[in-house]
Amino acid sequence: MNENTVIPQLAVGTHKQGTGYGCAMNVVAWETGESLITDFPSCSDEILAAAVQRVNDTICDHCEWRFYRDKEGTQQEVQTLCPECSMTVLDLGHRTIGTGDVAPEKMYDYARWACDLFEGLLNALIEDGHLVTSVFDETRHLYLAEKPSQAWIDSMIKGFRSKLYGMIRHNRWSRTVGWDPPNAKHSRNSRKNPPIYKSEYIRRWVGSQIQELMFDRSEFRDSDEAVADGARYLLDYFEMKYKFEHQIPSDDEIAEAIKKMQTITV
Repeated sequence: MNENTVIPQLAVGTHKQGTGYGCAMNVVAWETGESLITDFPSCSDEILAAAVQRVNDTICDHCEWRFYRDKEGTQQEVQTLCPECSMTVLDLGHRTIGTGDVAPEKMYDYARWACDLFEGLLNALIEDGHLVTSVFDETRHLYLAEKPSQAWIDSMIKGFRSKLYGMIRHNRWSRTVGWDPPNAKHSRNSRKNPPIYKSEYIRRWVGSQIQELMFDRSEFRDSDEAVADGARYLLDYFEMKYKFEHQIPSDDEIAEAIKKMQTITV
């Protein structure tokens, strides 16, 4: 069990450990006893964790603003989620528990796994009618929604695969991935720049591409509630593809956790 004795209250964004606030994945890290309260607990796949974080930060459009003072005495403000939205996001977060070991560890094995996941998810979204492309009809002078062409699908898959394998072959940190690791200035073979950084940032990039596919290109982008539906779709697909059976707390247990959250004092 971790050293934190109070379950964090759900809030928008990322918060420092010990403030009493956190996102749904912070709560999952707390519940599973991780020593570090993080957005990406080791018990959860990073792709799924990122999707839950997106729902956490967008679903509640009537968030309550609260103010507190941090350890340095500086006043901070935080947007807390209402109990109903907290229930929704926690349910999604709990479904990620145990998925952290699904993806392979070795980079090239992971790349093949990620490409297979991306291609399968893309085809599933199209097959279920959740992803369409806009085509301009010159006769009626308007854009029409059409099922993506095979050429468009192949282009998406090829682009994802090429970028992913390119990142693995080359040590181009900020240009390719978009994040600057702490020791990016060091040479590729330097002990101060261990391979874990490369693995971590490549996995984060894969997660960002899955998010873009799910929440920026598909119909799940239309509203905050649709984002939650998109996360459920992703979780359902993940469980179906990898024959994963999640075990989540009952509604009563989640409701009790929400009650405890509402009594937090910081």
